[in-house]
Amino acid sequence: MRAIARRYGVSLVTAREALILLEKEGWLDVRHGSGCYITREHKPDRHIAILSELDILRPGISPYFPRIVNRLRGVFRSRNLPFRIHIGFAAGPEDSKGDPTDQGFFDDIENDHVSGVVAVATLPKNKRGFRVLSG
Repeated sequence: MRAIARRYGVSLVTAREALILLEKEGWLDVRHGSGCYITREHKPDRHIAILSELDILRPGISPYFPRIVNRLRGVFRSRNLPFRIHIGFAAGPEDSKGDPTDQGFFDDIENDHVSGVVAVATLPKNKRGFRVLSG
């Protein structure tokens, strides 16, 4: 743990918490007095899913949201991280016409092809133009 903390410039507590999390998720077998052992193999077909709700492509939406998606693409490419963009639509229950997200996104998660998710979506506006959160 000390070597990991030193290598990544984090505290010993942070390194320990990271190893505990990886152990809980089944990636590591931590054997006290012996070391840490990888329990899962890296799957080369895994990718980071960028989940982008279709509202960001609607005319009149701030260009800020498509910029986020493009910036993420650039960051992942520069680090040679595989990614896939999943496009869905954000709709309230009253005007929903199906699943809110691309079925391929759910298939990839179910088949353990997703190593992480970044979600980018707009919030609906009320009549006064304010963004609202609904629970």
